[in-house]
Amino acid sequence: MLSDQDGADPRQQEEASLVSYYDSCATHERGYIFGSGTAAKIVERGGWSIPVLGKVALATTVRETSDHGQPIVLADPGAPAARAFVGVAEQLAAQVAMHNLKAASEETVQINF
Repeated sequence: MLSDQDGADPRQQEEASLVSYYDSCATHERGYIFGSGTAAKIVERGGWSIPVLGKVALATTVRETSDHGQPIVLADPGAPAARAFVGVAEQLAAQVAMHNLKAASEETVQINF
């Protein structure tokens, strides 16, 4: 976690806050650690045309499954974090497809596995 006391660059602090929220088990409400809407504010301030692909909560299950060598999307596909990661991947694929439709052939983006 970055804070002003840590001597962190304010830009790094903003970037760190892009996914800094959690879903409370007790209240089922979303708690924003560094505030909300930071990604959109950074994009707007920079004058960029970059879509926010999604939001993924800070979740212990993501760390736990990753520590055991299996991503949350394989370990528990129905988990909220898994669905969020899949949503981000779908949005990324859609953005790449839209870019490639508009771009000349030499400017296309290729994703290889």
